[in-house]
Amino acid sequence: MDLGISWILFVANWVAALDGAQGAVPMPPASVLPLVAFGGLLLGLWRGRLRLLGVPVLIWGAMIWHGSPRPTVLVAPNGGIVGALTAEGRALSRAKGHGYAAERWTENDGRLQTQEEDAELWPLIAGSEAPGKSVTAYLAATDQRLTHVIGKAAVEAMTECTAGEVIISAKSVAPVGDCLVFDADALNRLGSVQMDAQGRWISVRDVVGTRLWSRDPATSRSSP
Repeated sequence: MDLGISWILFVANWVAALDGAQGAVPMPPASVLPLVAFGGLLLGLWRGRLRLLGVPVLIWGAMIWHGSPRPTVLVAPNGGIVGALTAEGRALSRAKGHGYAAERWTENDGRLQTQEEDAELWPLIAGSEAPGKSVTAYLAATDQRLTHVIGKAAVEAMTECTAGEVIISAKSVAPVGDCLVFDADALNRLGSVQMDAQGRWISVRDVVGTRLWSRDPATSRSSP
């Protein structure tokens, strides 16, 4: 038995080490799975020529999957890391820390780069310098400057912002100016946020709505 198990493990490790042994595909929209399942059931269970109706359903699902763009910007639920989509992959605002979010984003984008490799893409979209460890990016799709506030010194220095700027911080900040702020307080209320291909900012709360167990703490304390 030991020889058989050792042989199986040897073959598995050998195959896994081959170039191209592992691949990735972009995460499909929520509508794709039911379409593919329905089309497959029509082909597999229906009898007669009507089963061929499953083919256009499968093609429809594949077209939605192929034509669905990934979010332009992704922000972790705690604001600790930001990912902006580029032609070369998703540029990450930091090379270490918050690895779970970074890994999930890369897999869902259909890529296999490491967090360090994705962080090396950030200079491609980097904007002007920011205080402390903060990093900035220029979002060409919406002509906006995005600032990811990193570190205590950067939080203390974040006192002002410009019109159209997007501020993301894992700590609470209160900059003066007409900017969009996703700090610890906002993210605690909204959950993770993303900017879609049309430049719209969407939060988890926008998608799932308000539930009894996830209401805004400020309103929950005043509710009967």
